[in-house]
Amino acid sequence: MKKLIIRILEILVLVIVSLLIQSCTEGSIYPTLPTDYSKNLLDSGYYPNNVGSYWSYEISISDSIPYVIDTVDVRLVTNEIKADSSQFLTYNYHYYQFGDNDSVYEVLKKDTIERLNNPNISFKSILIIPFSVGEIFIQMIIDSIYNSEQITIEMMVESYDSVFVKAGRFMAYKIVTTVTYQRFGDSPTYTREVLYFVPFIGFISVVNEFWDENNRRYFSKERWELMDFKIEKK
Repeated sequence: MKKLIIRILEILVLVIVSLLIQSCTEGSIYPTLPTDYSKNLLDSGYYPNNVGSYWSYEISISDSIPYVIDTVDVRLVTNEIKADSSQFLTYNYHYYQFGDNDSVYEVLKKDTIERLNNPNISFKSILIIPFSVGEIFIQMIIDSIYNSEQITIEMMVESYDSVFVKAGRFMAYKIVTTVTYQRFGDSPTYTREVLYFVPFIGFISVVNEFWDENNRRYFSKERWELMDFKIEKK
């Protein structure tokens, strides 16, 4: 009987230690995790939106042999509050190897993020927040700017797993977005983007895949891997 009690105490100690380790790990990853961010998602920091925040990525491309092609710094430079309370975010991209600079734009609303390459072009991809495993979103648009293409965007949150990148190990949502371009009279083409998102930090990995119609497969994977970051607090 005494041995059984000792064994039970040992198990309880292991459970408590495990919970403490998990708590410390989550605390280090999400040091300011609110208890109920859903009521104020725009300003909770769940999707980082404070000017001055930056992310540094290593970019590689793999056809047959992976190789590093560049490093890029992404910095949030403006956050413009619109009349409908949405936030128009502007990011500056600086590529080191080629010395290029670029801008990317997002519209952050209370439950969606619209991602645009150019604010004057109607095509965009959309993310639904906060992320929930198993969630699916499908949108169809007609883009008359580019040869009257019909574009279908399908977003799915596949999983929530531990992911290791150069910046460390994080619990991240895996979000897969498939875009189908159907130019009238032609066969459809596809691109697929796999995002790994950590609440209050941002994207730690991005993989873009491009469809090869002749061989009926995705090819030329472009991967962005987070190396460093700094999230500004309000």
